[in-house]
Amino acid sequence: MSELFDGDRLRSKRKELRITQKELAEAVGVSLITISRYERSERIPDSNILSKIVERFNCQYDDLFI
Repeated sequence: MSELFDGDRLRSKRKELRITQKELAEAVGVSLITISRYERSERIPDSNILSKIVERFNCQYDDLFI
């Protein structure tokens, strides 16, 4: 897995799957503001939340990193 989380990739993947920020927030157990901060690369999801995002998106961890 690469070292740098990429919020743009998170946003692109979410939009590709037609999931709203609110839906993703509810699915992984964080606030809407937190998802927004992840997508702007202002925060990095911890490993637990990242696992939930990857599961929800049915993707690989590397899909969200550069």
